[in-house]
Amino acid sequence: QLCTALLDAPGVADSSTAPRKAMSLHSKASNVGSYIGPHVGSGSHAGHLAGYHMPNGRAGGCRTVDKRVGTFEEMKWLTTEATCASLCTAREQLCTAFEFASLTGYTRCEIHTEAISYTVPVNGYRCYVKTQPPPPPPLPPPLPPPPFPAVPPPHAPPRPPRVPPPPIEPPSPPPPPPPPHAPPPSPPPPAPPPWQPWPKPPPSPPPNPCLALVRPRSNFERCRYLAHAKLDRSLLMFSNLNEVTLSSTSLVAANLTEATFQQAVAHDAAFDFADCDDADFSGADVRRSSFRNATLREAAFNGAIIHRTNFSRADLRGASLIGLYQAQSVVLDGANLQGTAISNSWLIRASLVGTNLRASPTRRAQPARFPEITRDHPRL
Repeated sequence: QLCTALLDAPGVADSSTAPRKAMSLHSKASNVGSYIGPHVGSGSHAGHLAGYHMPNGRAGGCRTVDKRVGTFEEMKWLTTEATCASLCTAREQLCTAFEFASLTGYTRCEIHTEAISYTVPVNGYRCYVKTQPPPPPPLPPPLPPPPFPAVPPPHAPPRPPRVPPPPIEPPSPPPPPPPPHAPPPSPPPPAPPPWQPWPKPPPSPPPNPCLALVRPRSNFERCRYLAHAKLDRSLLMFSNLNEVTLSSTSLVAANLTEATFQQAVAHDAAFDFADCDDADFSGADVRRSSFRNATLREAAFNGAIIHRTNFSRADLRGASLIGLYQAQSVVLDGANLQGTAISNSWLIRASLVGTNLRASPTRRAQPARFPEITRDHPRL
């Protein structure tokens, strides 16, 4: 721009004053060059480093396309440009350009990691951009496969001479039909089997003699097998059912008030809606049994096996649940445990959704206690 301004000055185009004007232009440019610096605008250093070039062929500071200095790592007191270039070359793709500055004995090297687009004139600064190698030439197209050599057809053998077919003789007449004869007599029908009576159905099993004892105040001490029996709505209050087998027995809505089931085997039994007030199930095996909506006030389950037993919405007020070591996955959802005594029991994975655990206002019942219960993620 300075040269353009000097050339456009009045009288520069005059041939008579051209030498004088040229000398004046040279002296002014020399003064301007001494101010800008010996390397600005000069391409004397460009291209003397293999694999690098100066952007737009001019020395100066490195700038990105958005006019920033970019991201770089500064290293001071590197003496030569070749040392700075070797550091950039050693970093391969992590270095895109380097800038070397030498000012009155102070040298500095910047290793740039962003793309550099151009330079700005700065005294004593030189910017070198890593030259990208030219792309490899495209591969030549594949050669077509060589044609298969033509194979001459094999010599066909000579055809045999044509033999005329033999003359066709007229068909012989069909043989005469056989003389008519009578059909053979049909065999006589088989004789009917002798009459046999229908088989008799198998005899029904003898009735369970223990069912005759199903009444209030019964004693099943000598008849202890009631498995798979249907005893719905039966009256067994005050009965002695100790050590009786009640497996899969249905006692739905039965009256079992103050009945004793000590050491009874009653797994998979149904006690739904049964009245079991003051009943004694101590030591009984009631695993997988159902006591849904049953009345179990003041009932005792001390030492019983209640694994997977369902007490949903059962009334267990004042009941005793002590020493239950086989009580995994017990369901007590919606049950009333007001005043129930629970101690020395392992209620592992028990479900207590909506369970009433409040203390009883009466003197006989005690508040529900959990001093030594092992709860493995119970649902409360």
